[in-house]
Amino acid sequence: MRKIIIALALLSGIYTESFAQTTSHNVSIEIPAVTMIRISPTTGNTKTLTYSAPAVAGDPITGAVASGAALYLQYSSIMGTAITDRKIYVTATGVTSLTNGLNVKVAAATPSSGSGVLGTTTGAQVVLAPTQTLATGTTVKVLDGITSCYTGTGATDGSLLTYTSDVLPATLSSAQYGALRAGTYTITVTYTLADN
Repeated sequence: MRKIIIALALLSGIYTESFAQTTSHNVSIEIPAVTMIRISPTTGNTKTLTYSAPAVAGDPITGAVASGAALYLQYSSIMGTAITDRKIYVTATGVTSLTNGLNVKVAAATPSSGSGVLGTTTGAQVVLAPTQTLATGTTVKVLDGITSCYTGTGATDGSLLTYTSDVLPATLSSAQYGALRAGTYTITVTYTLADN
């Protein structure tokens, strides 16, 4: 009886081996390159920097107070294989000689939401320098070391933007301070997510 069982077990193994077949195919995985950026909220996102008259006659106007909705940079990034990292740059346009003497800075905070490598802040950067008279301000880096990531799209997701401005009377010439005029002036601040 034992011999029959062993023989049947061996025959069963041969039967299975002789009728086993395999087949295969390739699965192509395509990941798109992504470079997207926006300011949230997408409407009503004007910041106002309001200077104050001096408290004492003989003093200059004092540093501006920012008002308006909190603004966040939100972005999505999938890098190509040849790219080491990405950065976010900022530049101001619409600069006029009537704003000579003003110093406008922006700081983009390191995001705390989303996933991936979101980059880190470079601190407060000057987008409008006291002596600029050109139509376009300086392009500066506000976030560094971004790879593939996303910040999220919630109301407080992304990199919080903080604007500050002041007058630097100690560094201004008489002509520069003398060129300042009362009024409301608009500069356009543009953010660019770009490869390193």
